[in-house]
Parts: sequence; C-alpha cells; structure tokens
Amino acid sequence: MSLGKVVLFWAAYLAILIAASPLKGSVPERWGQLVWGTSSASAILLLTLLFLSRERRSIREVGLNLEAASVSRFVAGALMGLTIYGLNVLLVTALTSPIQFTRTGVDAGAVLLAVATFIVLSMMEELGFRGYSLRTLVPGIGLWKAQGVVALAFGLSHLAFGWSWVTVLVGVLPNALLFGMSAVVSRGLALPIGLHAGINVARWAAGEKGTPGIWTMSASDQTSGQISAVAPVVGVAIPLLVSFVMWRWYQVHLKRASATEG
Repeated sequence: MSLGKVVLFWAAYLAILIAASPLKGSVPERWGQLVWGTSSASAILLLTLLFLSRERRSIREVGLNLEAASVSRFVAGALMGLTIYGLNVLLVTALTSPIQFTRTGVDAGAVLLAVATFIVLSMMEELGFRGYSLRTLVPGIGLWKAQGVVALAFGLSHLAFGWSWVTVLVGVLPNALLFGMSAVVSRGLALPIGLHAGINVARWAAGEKGTPGIWTMSASDQTSGQISAVAPVVGVAIPLLVSFVMWRWYQVHLKRASATEG
C-alpha cells in the first residue's frame, strides 16, 4: 500500500520536472537551472502537502517541519558534504599521485549563483526522494528496503535525464544511501539538503559539473589512467562508510533512548 502511494508520488514528481523544463529557456542560460529548480521544488512541496492532506498526516511525519535547529543542521550538512568531497580527493591523491588545481578566475557572482542553484536543486531532489517517499516507505517495509527502493528510484530518475549508467552506479546510488541515512538520523530534510548541496558545490568548484568552477583539476598523462581506476572505488567507499557510521550512531542512540524510557 505504501509503495503504491510512493510510486504515484514519483510519477507526479517526474511530471513536474518535465513540465517545468521549458522554463529553462525563458531566461538566460546561466539562470536556467536555478529557475527550473525553484519552480520544481515549489511544486513538489505543494504536491507533498497534497498527499499529506489526503492521508491526514502532519508535515513533521515527513521531516518538513522547520525548527530552531534546522539552519544549523543545514550548515552542518553542507560542511559535511564539502568534507566528504575533500576526503575523496585526498584519498585518491594518496593512492595515486598529486592532482593539480588551477584557478579559473570566475567572479563572486558566478560563485553565488552556483551555490544558490545547487541548494535549490538539492531541495528539489530531497523533497522528491527523502521527504514523503522515504518517510512513507520506512514504516511499511523497513529501513533498508526503503533505502534500497528510494536509491533505485533516485538512480532511475537520473538515467531518465540522460546520466550514464557508470555515473549512476558509482556516484548517484552511494550518495542516495548517504542522503537517505542522514534524513533518517536527523528526522528532517535540512541535513540531507545541506549534505547534497555541499557535495555538488564542491564538485562544481573543482570543475566536475561541466561548467567552469573555481578550479580545474589535472593530472599527468602517466597517472590519469590510475586515477580513473581508483576514483570510482573511493567515490563509492566513502559515502557507504559515512552511511554505516551514521547508522551505527543511530542504533546506539535508539538503544540509549529505549533504556532511558525503560
């Protein structure tokens, strides 16, 4: 029953993204993603509220409630995302050879636009997958099955928008589990939105998003093949390790809470 509701929600989610896509062409290209993300996130929020109203559930049940700690959780998530990406680069460098970073000369306006865009796009995707969807599935089928279903749907949505199988397997799916675990542990969306945005901003800054970032990365011809082999393994291992640590912390927290109540 819960899966049927979530599939219907995802169908509406994809319809919203497709319907809002023409808005990208109504503004200058550099603003397109921000406009699309803002309009889509707003519509998905309304969609979530509609589903909650039909089921007579509160926004707190899907992590949409704003609290005094929401801002600090978002900031903590963003810093965690930046750190995870930094660890990724450091570990790849340690296992292969130094990676050169060269400044590109982008201005402050471009940086602010990129940050705003990735925050909005992260809100859009987290509302679609770690809000109503995940929090509806967990009580019905359990945490890990729900995580698997949501991660699979998250990956398929990226395939539908033209991402490669390799990128989905070694990037999207591990991060989907990470974002999902952060949503479960924090019982809200501020942490996963910040985490999601932090990773994407870091990747953009390093020139990995297809548009000029703050730096470009380069390596010698002799080691580029080695880096290409090691980087995907590291990119999978770190999100999964952080997810496991979060899960263990969550288990300990639940046991302590249960002991206190007892």
